[in-house]
Amino acid sequence: MMTTTFLLVTISIMIGLLCSALLTRNWRNEIALNASLAIGIGLGSSSVIFFLGLEAFGPRPMISLVVELLLLATLATCIWWWRHLQPEKWDMPSICDSTTESPARWLPRLLFLLLIFVVVIKTAVFMAQVQSKPHGDWDAWGIWNQRARFLALAGDGWPRAFSRIISWSHPDYPLLIPGSVARIWLAAGELSSFVPAIIAGLFTIGVLSLLIAGTAFLSGWAQGYLAGICLLAANGFMDHAASQYADVPLSFFFLATLLAIGLHARLEQRKWLVLAGLTASLAAWTKNEGLVFFLLVGLTVVLVGMFKQGWRSACLDILYFLLGAGPGVMCLLIFKLHLAPSNDLVAGVRVINLEGQVTNLGRHAKIIKSFYHQMLHCFGLKSLWLLIGIYTPFVGIRVSQQLMHLSGCVMVLSGMLVSYYLVFLTTPYDLTWHLNTALDRLFYQMVPCLIFLIFAVLKSPGQKARVMPTLMHDLQVSLKPPALL
Repeated sequence: MMTTTFLLVTISIMIGLLCSALLTRNWRNEIALNASLAIGIGLGSSSVIFFLGLEAFGPRPMISLVVELLLLATLATCIWWWRHLQPEKWDMPSICDSTTESPARWLPRLLFLLLIFVVVIKTAVFMAQVQSKPHGDWDAWGIWNQRARFLALAGDGWPRAFSRIISWSHPDYPLLIPGSVARIWLAAGELSSFVPAIIAGLFTIGVLSLLIAGTAFLSGWAQGYLAGICLLAANGFMDHAASQYADVPLSFFFLATLLAIGLHARLEQRKWLVLAGLTASLAAWTKNEGLVFFLLVGLTVVLVGMFKQGWRSACLDILYFLLGAGPGVMCLLIFKLHLAPSNDLVAGVRVINLEGQVTNLGRHAKIIKSFYHQMLHCFGLKSLWLLIGIYTPFVGIRVSQQLMHLSGCVMVLSGMLVSYYLVFLTTPYDLTWHLNTALDRLFYQMVPCLIFLIFAVLKSPGQKARVMPTLMHDLQVSLKPPALL
């Protein structure tokens, strides 16, 4: 069992590593960024292949394995061919090199040691949680792992996993997590509780490493280590990761997509839109909230493209975005149109009740109060705001360019908050119950993105003092025609 799990996970991560390297065209200098992206992209790609094989041929794991090996060979061949065709476009240096000077050597080393110390403690917390709850919390064994058991044990009757008879288990939820678990269970020939725990652990490592590497790519390693420490310092993050829910994996794809959008705006290269499309579609393949996120990202890509270059540029941008999103969207459409029942929140909405819900000021007040409480008092975010409030005056904020480059990311996160607000406002369930059972998980999805945006706009230690560019200069730079790929 352990050998099979190790081999299949290795194949998935290698697919993700080669895919991210092909898209970013950074192999050596940004290995940390590629390796971080590899975890989520690899597991997501294997889940897509597994589902398509399941839909076409039934539960035959060897077919999926052969397809994965062929994809691995194809990606390796493409990288070899492209590196020999355009070697000058590979292994470009980190974009933070031109704007920062190296801080004192002791600072990154000290922060790295502090990060390792916190990682050791949080790893012990994770292991203790897995040991005490090997099957995860309620949503894990009631939704995600239950669905994986259907896929692994039901044979040709696996579509029964989406029956309305078990509507309490949300059979309309996508299958990235269940597919990743069932793929290993089927290949190994047995069901083991440590497989879902391994998937949860990999995504936790992926979120942390992507936050560190992505922030470092923009602002240097000292800033990246600080971002990682802040994420781990959030109370309950590791507990929630060990619960085997889908919210931490979803946060990985949220973060990867926002990073790609920010890099597209900064570097003006549409290859980052392909990556954004891929990760946003995998977010949609993870949870229903990911579908809302995917639509918001697509809308943001169009609006930003129209603002910068007009509708022609926007059309090109969305084409590159959809190119990357193709496999994930195809999977999601097959699942939603052929297998999944209607969503309970959508089916339960009554138009006759909407006016009363929307105009109820007490309902608005309760939602806003819950959002405020969740933001400031849960996960230790109150301490995070205090830390950032103390840290910011010492380093300052990169006001012009960086804020402009990340405006698309802010638009997407703002849109997600508004969508969550509307869901609670129009929910057919008891509002208090719904807020108590769902709001904390929704904020876990966005906490890594929020920390990334904060440390991306803060100046890193040792950054050169520069005169603030004029607004006209910012606009001139932002309106430069983008490179195609």
